[in-house]
Amino acid sequence: MIFPRVLVSALLLAVARWAPAHAQVFESLDVCPVLVSRANAAVGVGAIEDRDCLHDRSLPGCFAQICRFCQHEPTEQSKFFVPCDPAKRPVPETGELELTSSDCAAAVSSGDSSVGISAFFDATCPRGLGNGVGCLPTSCRLCKTWDSPQSGHLVPCSSADACAVAVARSGQQDMDYVSDRRCLAASGRPMGCVQGSNCRLCRRAKNEGNQYYDRCDTLRSLQRSAARRLADDLMPVLPVEAKGDDAETGEHDKMLPLVVAAGGVVAAVVVLLAAMGLRKMWRQRRHADFETPRSSVADVFDKSSIAQL
Repeated sequence: MIFPRVLVSALLLAVARWAPAHAQVFESLDVCPVLVSRANAAVGVGAIEDRDCLHDRSLPGCFAQICRFCQHEPTEQSKFFVPCDPAKRPVPETGELELTSSDCAAAVSSGDSSVGISAFFDATCPRGLGNGVGCLPTSCRLCKTWDSPQSGHLVPCSSADACAVAVARSGQQDMDYVSDRRCLAASGRPMGCVQGSNCRLCRRAKNEGNQYYDRCDTLRSLQRSAARRLADDLMPVLPVEAKGDDAETGEHDKMLPLVVAAGGVVAAVVVLLAAMGLRKMWRQRRHADFETPRSSVADVFDKSSIAQL
């Protein structure tokens, strides 16, 4: 029975010595690079562990809680991220790198471009949060160059820059915009309209400076509801009106012969009654002419008879 006890003790001692060494290996293992897709790796994008992402989601490239995209090789797609090599990382400054719309458009993948998607820089997109339609964590906003099932929900790229600039120049915090045709009207424009455009400023969150602007989500909800109501109103109206016109025309076509026939019958009755009336008058007149001589002869005969008497 001594041999099993010695064997167990030896195993426990080996595990005790092995565990700390391998624990250090596991702690030093960086799993973030494994999460990088082949497509991203092909364009020079890598990943590092950065626990600052736990506390500051505004850092560009943060994902999976503690991972952060980095620049493994300089390319158009990877130039937004910090170098993967710590020695090449710049010393943090007070200001951050300001992207341009050209930078954002260059970062769009070929697959997205093929379905009408591009991007522009929008200072109203909070870094790392991605709030707003099409907003990315890098403050780039996706937009559509043409309508497709994948790009239909995005703002048009042609007007996107102008609206984003108007939001940035407003000087207000937590602002965004919607597209509103009423802003192009000569008068009666709603609150938040940018003169000479269809851009209408709205607020994502209320604060003292933007409290008089309408909520963006409310305006977008109203626009969607109005579009649905318009579609519901238009769809049944056209067939019903066409059907009603056809039915009315058909009824007119059916009634016309009846009206003509009725008019003919009435005319025939009138002619018949007139003929009967004329015939009756003619018979009465003839009868009167026939009786008049007989009365005269009788009168003469009576008078002569009386004279003879």
